[in-house]
Amino acid sequence: MGSDPEQMIIIPSPILLPGTEYTIPGANLENIQEVVKAFGEASKRAVEAGFDTIEFHAGHNHTPHSFLSSHFNF
Repeated sequence: MGSDPEQMIIIPSPILLPGTEYTIPGANLENIQEVVKAFGEASKRAVEAGFDTIEFHAGHNHTPHSFLSSHFNF
């Protein structure tokens, strides 16, 4: 994310950024479909490159975790 305006945080619900008046928008269906497609394409490239294991990391504060957490998804 940082200073790259093309990057965005994918979260399920809008959240006010602490210390600011800016609200990070929640994901819409199009955003979610883009992320699912990107995960699928990355997995396909890994298999084509010869990897035999792919880790789908859903740990704390990563995109999948935020959709399962009541802290981010309300």
